[in-house]
Amino acid sequence: MVNILCYDVNTSGRWAEILKEYQVNEVMEINKSEVNDDIVIVDLDTASEEFFDFVKKNHDTGIKFIVLERRPTLNTGKTVLKFGARAYGNSYMQSVHFISCVETVNSGYVWIYPEFTYEAIKELSGENVAQMDKLDFSQYSNLTEREIDIIKEIVNGLSNVQIAERLNISEKTVKVHLSHIFNKLHTSNRVELALKFH
Repeated sequence: MVNILCYDVNTSGRWAEILKEYQVNEVMEINKSEVNDDIVIVDLDTASEEFFDFVKKNHDTGIKFIVLERRPTLNTGKTVLKFGARAYGNSYMQSVHFISCVETVNSGYVWIYPEFTYEAIKELSGENVAQMDKLDFSQYSNLTEREIDIIKEIVNGLSNVQIAERLNISEKTVKVHLSHIFNKLHTSNRVELALKFH
């Protein structure tokens, strides 16, 4: 059973309700002796400076940090990921995204909200998102047509839910395809994947 520590008193009740399948505990303060390979979720809007000192000192110790806030931005996202957070997004995101976030982090990957992916791609590439008809998949003959369709939507910054709706498939199917895509293209997250096509 994965143990999740929620470092916030305002939103942790909602988080605990969404994450019923996990062992969720609310905490007002945190120290390394109480945490091992746990997932720690924090609301940036109420976090203290001490918490970020803790993240900086312990991000490589097996603790998986998820940082959320009411109005996530690209600059803040880059900062918290640099400090070692494993995920960054909106503290009031839809339940399906919240569960996806926790599952992704628990699996050892990085999770970021879709808009962050879109903004990061634009900034890192120094240009607008690539036009779909100019994407070159010729060197990736191991990709299926459906996987290529999904990559195109990732490049456009769409979430799994949005991709599922657009391609008329289930979100679970999107996740399966993404897992295959990451393995085939040796990428670990959506940003790395999208940057391959800029």
